Amino acid sequence: KRPLDLMQLLKEILVLYEAAPIACDFKVHGSLMINGDPTHLRQVIHNLLQNAQDAISDAAEQRICLLVEKDEKWARLYIEDSGKGFPAELLPRVFEPYVTSKAKGTGLGLAIVKKIIEEHHGRVQVGNATGAYVRIELPLWEETTSG
Repeated sequence: KRPLDLMQLLKEILVLYEAAPIACDFKVHGSLMINGDPTHLRQVIHNLLQNAQDAISDAAEQRICLLVEKDEKWARLYIEDSGKGFPAELLPRVFEPYVTSKAKGTGLGLAIVKKIIEEHHGRVQVGNATGAYVRIELPLWEETTSG
């Protein structure tokens, strides 16, 4: 892990999704420094955006919202889609390996997301609002942070 600008990483990833219906609301302007592994965090964000795209493929309104905020200690990333949301019976178990509602999914995506975020001393939550949402919190990088 190293000092990493989360905003720059998001911009690099979003270039690959230019044709997707992703609305971005960045409450952070400029850099948002965290202590992170860019390869692993890129994997997390791609997985969540791909899940959101899959979720809205049959939806009447196809929308993905990406929101970035920060406070004194945390960078927060929210991804919400306009799909059906998580099935109620799966919601308590979505981070368990091999739990999926997808016909072609392995059920490993969210388990891997959770593991990577926890390795970054962060937190991840999921739930249903207008569709499904995922909220990730990562600690901000401080110059006094080691390793």
